Amino acid sequence: MKYTWSLSSAPAGAAATFTANNTNAAKKSSARLTKAGAYTCLVTVADAVGHTKTSSVTCTVGWGALTDTNDIAAALPGVLQYDSSLNAYTLTGGGSDIENTSDQFRFAWQNLAGDGEVIAQVSSLGNLDLNSTTNPWAKAGVMIRNSSGAGSAHAAVFYTPGHGVSFLWRPTDGADTPAVTVEGIGAGAWVKLKRTGGIVAGYYSTDGLSWTQIGSTQSIALGASALAGLAITSHDAAQTARAIFNGVSLLPAGWSDSNIGSPSLKGAAAYNPATNKWIVSGGGNDISGTSDQFNLASKNFTGDGSIIVRVDDYQHVYEWTKVGIMFRNDTSAGSAFAAIVATPQHGIYYLSRASAGGADSGESINAIDAPVWMKLTRSGNSFSAYYGTDGANWTKIGNTRTLSIGSTAMAGFAVNSHYTSLFTKANFSNFQIVAGNSISGNVFNDTNSNGVKDASENGIADWTLYLDANNNGTKDAGEASAATDAFGNYAFGNLSAGTQRVRQVLTSGYRKTLPGSGTPGYEVTVGSGAITGKNFGDTQKILIAGRAFNDVNSDGVQNAGEAALAGVTVQIIANNVVIATRTTDANGLWQVKGLDAGTGKAAVVAPSGFSPTTVGGQYTGSMSSGQQNANLNFGLHKIAAAPAQVFDKSSILRADDIAFENII
Repeated sequence: MKYTWSLSSAPAGAAATFTANNTNAAKKSSARLTKAGAYTCLVTVADAVGHTKTSSVTCTVGWGALTDTNDIAAALPGVLQYDSSLNAYTLTGGGSDIENTSDQFRFAWQNLAGDGEVIAQVSSLGNLDLNSTTNPWAKAGVMIRNSSGAGSAHAAVFYTPGHGVSFLWRPTDGADTPAVTVEGIGAGAWVKLKRTGGIVAGYYSTDGLSWTQIGSTQSIALGASALAGLAITSHDAAQTARAIFNGVSLLPAGWSDSNIGSPSLKGAAAYNPATNKWIVSGGGNDISGTSDQFNLASKNFTGDGSIIVRVDDYQHVYEWTKVGIMFRNDTSAGSAFAAIVATPQHGIYYLSRASAGGADSGESINAIDAPVWMKLTRSGNSFSAYYGTDGANWTKIGNTRTLSIGSTAMAGFAVNSHYTSLFTKANFSNFQIVAGNSISGNVFNDTNSNGVKDASENGIADWTLYLDANNNGTKDAGEASAATDAFGNYAFGNLSAGTQRVRQVLTSGYRKTLPGSGTPGYEVTVGSGAITGKNFGDTQKILIAGRAFNDVNSDGVQNAGEAALAGVTVQIIANNVVIATRTTDANGLWQVKGLDAGTGKAAVVAPSGFSPTTVGGQYTGSMSSGQQNANLNFGLHKIAAAPAQVFDKSSILRADDIAFENII
C-alpha cells in the first residue's frame, strides 16, 4: 500500500512537508507546517493494482504569538512547537551559522509593524543527538529581520553554549555581519531587541529584570513591517539543535512588560497582530494588601479615558488567581492603582489602592468568570469599574473611587497566579484604550444577514464612520470621522458632553443589517466615560445569473448548436414568496443583483410547449454575503406535438375506437 499526503486547504502562503510521503511508511506521517491556522490534509491510499481511496483530516495549528516558521537555507529541517500550558516555545534547527553575508538557521516569527520589542529567556540549548557535542557557537535567541531571505538585513541577540551572549547585525541585505560578544553569561540568559525606526539595540539580562546593552545601537535597513521572533542555528550542518524559550514577549511600540514586586517566576506579554489578541502570563503571590507581586503589560496613557477588553480565558492555577486590566501610578510594588480582575472561585473584583503604600480595597460580584468583558474608566482622579457579556451593555461594580494616580498612568493588563512557584497564562481580545468621553464599536461583515456578529464573522477594515452633527444622513465637511482598523474597530475620543449621532458611509454593494431597518445609526448621549458596543453589521449583496437554452437532446447541458431562448421567465423565491422576476434577453441571459444572504430558489417558468431538463426547473440553496453564482442555467426541451388521431365513423371518440398514428 502507498499513502500520499497533500494539502486541500491551508492558510494563505502556507506549505507542508510530509515525512515518508508516497510510501507505505506514510501511513504514520508527520507534517512540518509553515504557518499557524486551519489546515485540511488529504491522504490517498493506493494498492498494487491501482485501487484508491481518499480521506481527509482537519487540524488547527497555533504557535502562541508566532504566525510563521521556516528553515532559512538550512539543509536539515527544523520544527516549532508551542506548549500553551507553559507558554513555552521549543525550536529545533540546523544550519552552518548566522554570519558573514548569508545565513543558515531555523526562524519563527510574526510581522512586527513599526517599532517594538522582542524578549525571551533561552532556558536550554543543545543538540538533539545527545551523543554528539553541541558546538560552542550554536546560537539561540531573538531576531528582527527584513525578510526570510538568507542574506537579509537583520539584528539578533543570541545565547551560545560556549561564548556567552552576542549581538549580531547585518546593516543591509547581503552585507557582512559584525558582532559584539559578552563572554561568561550562562544558561538561562534573557535576551532582548528593541527597534526604534531604523535603529536597533540589543540587551541581555540574568534575571529578566535588569538589562545591560550589548555594544551600541545599530542602523539596520528594515522595512516598515519586519519579521520578529525566535531563531536557532546548530552551527553544524550535520546536526540539529534544540532550544526551549520561556518568557517570550512581543510588544508593539509604546508597550512595556513589568514584573511588579520581583516575582520569582517572570511573566511575559505577546501581541499577535494577525488575530488582534494578547497572551499575557504572570506569577507572583498576589495583588492585595500594601504591596503587589504580578506581571503588568502596559503603555502610558495621559488624561481621562477607558480601558476595555474581553478576557477570553485563563489558567485557573489557584482560587484567587487574578487576571484583568489596570490603571497604575508606577512600577513600585506599593503603587496606587485601580483594577478589575476575574478569579476562578470568587467572581469578578474591583480592586484599588488609594495611595502609595496604603491598603487595598475591593468589591466583588460572585459567579462571574471568563469569558467576560471589562471596562475601567477614569475621569480626573475618579475611577469606575464595569463588566459585561457583549462589550455593549455594562454593569457597574461597586462605587466610583477617588485615587491618587498621576495624570499619566500605566494602562494595560494585570496577571497574577497567586502562587509563587507557578504562573498563569491569560488570553485577551478586543483591547482598546479610548481617550476622554468616547464612543466605540465594530463594523463587521454580516455574512448570514442576521444582524448579529457571529464567531466566524470578521471585521471590515478601512470603513468610514462619522458623527452626523446636522443629522442629515450625509458626511459633510467638518464632521468628525474615523476609519476602522484591520479588525473593524473604530473609536471617537475626547467628545463633548451631549447628543452624538454615529453613522457609517455605506460602500456600494452592501446593505446594513445592524442597527436594524429604518435606523441609520446610533444616537447616544455622551456624559462621562466610554460608550461601547455601537456596532454596525453590513452584508455584501449577492448576484445570481444564468441563461435559458433549447436543450434539444435533453441532457441538461447547452451543447453546440443549442440556441438561447429569449423571453423566458425566471422567479426568485424566498420563504415561499416570489421576491424578484426576470425575463431572459435575446442571448437567453438573466441576472438578479442585490440579494441578501439566505436560502431560496431560482425557478424557471417553462414556456408553453417546453419542459425543463435542468434540476427539475429550479435551483435551491444558501448563499452568504458577497457570493456570486452566474451558472444557474435552465435547459428547456421542446415537447413533440401530439400525434394525429383518426376515428371511425364519427369525430366522437368511443371506447372501441382505435387511434392511428402518423397518418399522411
